[in-house]
Amino acid sequence: MKDLEAENRALHRRLKVLMRWAEENEERMRRFQAQELRLLGINSLYELLLMLVHETRVKFKLEVITLVLLDGDHEIRHLLQHLGVKPAELPQLLFVDVAEVIEALFNEKREPALSGCAPELSARLFPSPLRQPRSTALLPLVRDGRIIGSINLGSEDVDRYRGTHFTDFLAHFGAVVAVCLENALNHERLKLVGLTDTLTSVANRRYFDQRYEEELRRVEREHHALACLFLDIDHFKRVNDTYGHTVGDYVLQGVARIIKAHLRNVDILARYGGEEFVAVLPGTATEEAVIIAERIRSAVEQETFNHPDHDPFRVTLSIGVAGVADGDPLPQMLGQKLIETADNALYEAKDGGRNRVVRASVAV
Repeated sequence: MKDLEAENRALHRRLKVLMRWAEENEERMRRFQAQELRLLGINSLYELLLMLVHETRVKFKLEVITLVLLDGDHEIRHLLQHLGVKPAELPQLLFVDVAEVIEALFNEKREPALSGCAPELSARLFPSPLRQPRSTALLPLVRDGRIIGSINLGSEDVDRYRGTHFTDFLAHFGAVVAVCLENALNHERLKLVGLTDTLTSVANRRYFDQRYEEELRRVEREHHALACLFLDIDHFKRVNDTYGHTVGDYVLQGVARIIKAHLRNVDILARYGGEEFVAVLPGTATEEAVIIAERIRSAVEQETFNHPDHDPFRVTLSIGVAGVADGDPLPQMLGQKLIETADNALYEAKDGGRNRVVRASVAV
């Protein structure tokens, strides 16, 4: 009889453990499902990345989450650059150029990898200044049979990711994250197509207008310097008339490439129309903008255009520069006046013989 009572007590304890485990699993499943629904509702790549590395970390009570993304052609980095996202804003976002780096994290079945974190792996997946976890769950991100990245969960609890009883939840979550990333990337690609000049691959007028308004609001809040460059290819009609429009397109592409090479990632370069480009340089004093403009002008002047159907030739560039300095009193209708002043300076450069940089002051 005593043996039967002892067995019943043991079974009762076991049942309580199983019930508690089932309740924890149910709560965990609800938490995963709620977060998955939120992730699936996001189209913005930047918002998705923020939610993954910040909100998800808090919801899942983790110390750190990082994302490793395959980006061999730097397309994702280019998209983020177009969105104005600086690398320092997302230290949890890491990029690799080859899939093998991510594949090496997982077994052949690409199952979540749960473990205490080896120091060398921790240093790679959770680089300084991020907190170093004591246990990790590395989840593969796979689409159409291709590995596109990994989401890496890190906990201070050394036992958080030991064993295999939560891998189904984790694998499902990884699959949802992969779908969300692909959707967000496709959404940003479509937006970028609508905001990019198809010939020169720099921004188009629509994108410039949007970003210019953002920079103007920032200047009004923070009173930092802002410079504007108007750049126009000299005698471009003569190029088209002499060599044809195909060669003219080739020149536009080459000049755009040279201008872009002399600007920073935070600068805004757009094709403004025809053979004219505009660039806005946040935080750049007018004197510095003149130096940059002169470098661009000189680089274009020295460039030889070698087209297979014609003899080598060169073109020149005229540039108008205008700007406001740190702490300057801002004029009414700053955006319009800055553009008009730089444009007037460009016409002055044209009237003065072309192939030159002219600076003009914005009237307060």
